[in-house]
Amino acid sequence: MERSQRRGRRHPRTPVEVEIRVSTIDPEIDRVTGRRYFREAEETCATLSPGGAFIRSLDPPAPGRRVLVQIHLPAGEEPIETTGRVAWAKRTLEPGAGNAADAGAGLAFDIDPEAEEALARYLARRAGPPPRDD
Repeated sequence: MERSQRRGRRHPRTPVEVEIRVSTIDPEIDRVTGRRYFREAEETCATLSPGGAFIRSLDPPAPGRRVLVQIHLPAGEEPIETTGRVAWAKRTLEPGAGNAADAGAGLAFDIDPEAEEALARYLARRAGPPPRDD
């Protein structure tokens, strides 16, 4: 069974290196001051599908957080915007630690059909032409 199917994903993820802006929709509470704040960060998207993404981040949002996502595609294409939630997060123990490449968050998109189609087209272009039956 494919790994993405074991985790309940509808779409296989494609390795990419694109910028992604993630903003929390609901406020978080600062543990020190008790003040409410919204998180906004420019991160790198490492894997992507029409249903979700893995973003690299040393300080990812907490699981369950609702987020607004803006995916910046290369070649001057319009960014794709959607909402979603943080499905899981993995933080490093300390900055510079050996597991920093694994730090980040898995996002599950609540994507509308138009944005899903635009994302699927981008991913299909990255995959190249389908194999021929010769």
